[in-house]
Amino acid sequence: MTQDRDLSRPWLKVWIACLYLPLGIQMMFWLMALGVVDFSLPSTLTELPLMLLRYYVSVTVLLYPAFFLYGLFYALHQNRCGWPAWKVMLASLIPFLSAAPYVLVVEIGSYFSGQ
Repeated sequence: MTQDRDLSRPWLKVWIACLYLPLGIQMMFWLMALGVVDFSLPSTLTELPLMLLRYYVSVTVLLYPAFFLYGLFYALHQNRCGWPAWKVMLASLIPFLSAAPYVLVVEIGSYFSGQ
């Protein structure tokens, strides 16, 4: 049986910590958006696009903690296995990539609602 070897680099651990500590605090505020979660059906056919937008926002809000944890543990795992630094840094950006569509949808929704 082979022994596990820790091939991690300390500076990448610092990079991951600098990204994920503020993200953890942000996620607490993100979960306050659970009031936005709405899976109600439209009453008319013209409300269908807005309903799809609400469904998308709701699913994104509900799945964000999973993206957060996946990105954190995947980046730490890659660092421990000694993967190239650029792959570890890219894996650590997973939560940012998963949150970007939600931010765009909110901006698009506010533009079309006239607010």
